[in-house]
Amino acid sequence: MVLSETDLAIVHALQVAPRASWQRIGDVVGVDPGTASRRWSRLQEERLAWLTIWPAPVTLAPRFDAALVRLRCRPGHARDVAVAAGELSWVGTVDLTAGTSDVVVLVVARGLATLQERIGVVAGLDGVRDHTASALAAVHADDTQWQLRVLSQRQCHQLRTSGKAVPESPRPPSPEVVSAFLAELRDDVRRPLQHVASRLGMSEATARRTLDRAVASGVLHLGCDLSGAVAGQGRMVLLDVEMTQRRTDALRVARHPAVHRCYEAVASGAVHVAVRLSSLADLAAIEAELADGVAGWRVVERLTVTSSVKRNGHLLDPEGRMLRRATAFA
Repeated sequence: MVLSETDLAIVHALQVAPRASWQRIGDVVGVDPGTASRRWSRLQEERLAWLTIWPAPVTLAPRFDAALVRLRCRPGHARDVAVAAGELSWVGTVDLTAGTSDVVVLVVARGLATLQERIGVVAGLDGVRDHTASALAAVHADDTQWQLRVLSQRQCHQLRTSGKAVPESPRPPSPEVVSAFLAELRDDVRRPLQHVASRLGMSEATARRTLDRAVASGVLHLGCDLSGAVAGQGRMVLLDVEMTQRRTDALRVARHPAVHRCYEAVASGAVHVAVRLSSLADLAAIEAELADGVAGWRVVERLTVTSSVKRNGHLLDPEGRMLRRATAFA
């Protein structure tokens, strides 16, 4: 099943402006506000799409470290291992894969010593046979930034234009304030700011300006995710790529429409790239586009994702529907 163009347009609108009014979303998509709201409620109830909030890597960096852990499992144990890893609150992403690894896990921790301990916990899960792990040097793209390509640039601009001027390079709020907004909006990204402001002891106007600065400065990502299958993009491939100018070219690769994750790994020196696609037959063409202009491009490993168990802190069922949130940064 693939969602209708109208439903996909509503999801894309929420990816662009998750807190936009239903009036504005309806105007852009071409439906009345009540219809937009009802369609979104149905998608949520069926767990096909959900709103997300995630601290940007630049926010996490001073206090948190992350590692990509690849697991080899005993025959028949891979899904049980993946589900057990997904239940750990400090695990952000879990994918079942075909290739040299059976499960790939993103682990987040406060400090390298704790990161090492948590890698050990994941590696010690019942059914794990062997593992490799690499700390991440940089995160250039994550799942919260990936968007559909349904609305036009003009429509996206309409959604982003609130009528209130935000400085081109706004000063981000303090990490403590960002964490406070993260906690208040974690369960409902569209929670009324009047409620949030009351909880945080500030005026609604101050809360609005602060949240706008957090989003505009890039330290807080608000978005909307959905099951890849209902978007017609039910295939995912993880690539480890060598490139001569890692930082510069990784930033370019991260902007490609098919890329939904782009990490620089410390141990291997490779760039970890995850792509969404409608068919595995499209992989060669997408790789050619990614490699264009990238000096020294060489794919050293490819893993096909057979099932995503957890994505950006949300547990998923085998069909890619959201089950519940299961992440807390601690």
